[in-house]
Amino acid sequence: MRTTADENKKFVAFIAEKLNKSTSKVRVCLPQSGISALDELGKPFYDPEATSTLLNELERLVETNEDRQILVFIILLDQGVPEFANALVDSFLKISPNISKDFDPLTEEHPRSDQDLCGECISRKDFSGGGTISSTPVNFPEARPDANAVVLDMANEVLPVSFTGTLF
Repeated sequence: MRTTADENKKFVAFIAEKLNKSTSKVRVCLPQSGISALDELGKPFYDPEATSTLLNELERLVETNEDRQILVFIILLDQGVPEFANALVDSFLKISPNISKDFDPLTEEHPRSDQDLCGECISRKDFSGGGTISSTPVNFPEARPDANAVVLDMANEVLPVSFTGTLF
């Protein structure tokens, strides 16, 4: 279901309130042409008024500074998925100084699945009575640490919103 301009105003007010309280670096990245592949010229949810209301309200209500920015990209999602994905990754890397741009998951040495990465992090306790189960990346052998590939996969599924930081 497509949101209306009025619904977008309410939605953005809620999001902006949370973003304005954030103490982490935040980049909200959105394509100007529409929020999804269905929100483009000739598609079922095309509504330029609703989309522009969303973008304008974000820019108006979010208190931007060096650490909190709204980035709007002039890009068509159905034609510019790789470009938008690259823009998302670049934006993420700018606010994530501990991630090396030179990281190559295919050549970097990874811990073996039998290595204990965090000592007592994984408990073998019986949790039938409730409690918390902690895990590490080795518990997810199918997971890929390559952020760029993950974002490209997401972009191909048309998930054009990226957020890093504390929202609540």
